[in-house]
Amino acid sequence: MFHFNPMAGNACFRGGGGGNNWIRVGWKPPSTGIFKLNTDGASKGNLGQAGAGAGGLIRNHEGRWVAGFCHNIGTTNSLEAEVTAIKDGLELVNRLGLTNVDVETDSKLAVQLIAGSIFSGEHVNNLVNDCRRLMEEIGSTTLRHVYREANACADILANLGVVADGLEVFANAPSLCGSPTLQRCHRLATRVVPMEEKWFAFKAPTMGTSKVDYCPSFIAAV
Repeated sequence: MFHFNPMAGNACFRGGGGGNNWIRVGWKPPSTGIFKLNTDGASKGNLGQAGAGAGGLIRNHEGRWVAGFCHNIGTTNSLEAEVTAIKDGLELVNRLGLTNVDVETDSKLAVQLIAGSIFSGEHVNNLVNDCRRLMEEIGSTTLRHVYREANACADILANLGVVADGLEVFANAPSLCGSPTLQRCHRLATRVVPMEEKWFAFKAPTMGTSKVDYCPSFIAAV
């Protein structure tokens, strides 16, 4: 069973020509009663030898900060950092007792892995299994790919994770993610995408009410 919801992830407007579409992309608040978790990973240097971090934040339907985190994960590649960020974020959601959560990442590969459409090495697959288990425990959870322009605040926290001391959880927004930054992150940005790109959605097996959306260029195919 596939779950299709092309307009759920970002606020977008469409235009363009010459084989391409230009789109306006930005973070979109979830519906009332739903929380949104955005996550990102950062890997510096060759295969993360200069350090790697994970980060993310939870916001409510008004775009207000609920909680956030950053995590120094040592040295690793970007894919492992992205999946670790999703796992850390889901653990925070679970710890807070939240349900009805939309999860967004700008890593297509991470979404594909959790959806079960591709496979990776053993360690990353263990992280993927943790993500699936947490989504089951939380209940109604949707994981989808978004463009990086809709994931700007999570990117700030992931880079903060590179220099953090282990895992740090923020009940209140750190200075780098204060109200002015959140407001800037909510603004629309312009992105050019090929007109012929399609978008797909996957529901991962054995995930109960949890859904996984993969949308490589979701507005271009609308």
